[in-house]
Amino acid sequence: MAFAMHGNGEALELFEQMDKSGVYPDAVSYLAALCSCNHAGLVEDGVRLFNSMMGHDVAPNVKHYGTVVDLLG
Repeated sequence: MAFAMHGNGEALELFEQMDKSGVYPDAVSYLAALCSCNHAGLVEDGVRLFNSMMGHDVAPNVKHYGTVVDLLG
């Protein structure tokens, strides 16, 4: 989460590597990746991630929605 909070795009890369290796993300992993997109200004990546949550059976919560609102703002 520290990578994400400081706008480090590496958090997003780690998230994608995790997904490709068969380690399925949970709600906390998605939140960290969304925060990373938010702080790095990666709007399209953040929206794509948010939309992919349902495909991994992860229901967004208020923190996910808040991060997306901030990302779009």
